[in-house]
Amino acid sequence: MLLYTYIALSGALLNNKFMLSFELMILFEAPSIVIFLILNGRRYLREKNSIDLFLLGTWLELVFIVAVYFVYLMKGVTEDLSGCF
Repeated sequence: MLLYTYIALSGALLNNKFMLSFELMILFEAPSIVIFLILNGRRYLREKNSIDLFLLGTWLELVFIVAVYFVYLMKGVTEDLSGCF
């Protein structure tokens, strides 16, 4: 996370849009999301704790929201809307 902080600060100083973007943050956080998804899933299957099921659902919702965001990004909806104003 410290590396991401330095990259974001550099992006602010260099006026680099990608270095400050949500996409870059997701690139850094995706491994953690996958690891926690797997850990909570395995622990729920083994111990059947309700908190693990709740956290598993939360991670899956986050993955779904990020996937929807990237579909939105790839379709270029923002660029289409910017022409309306």
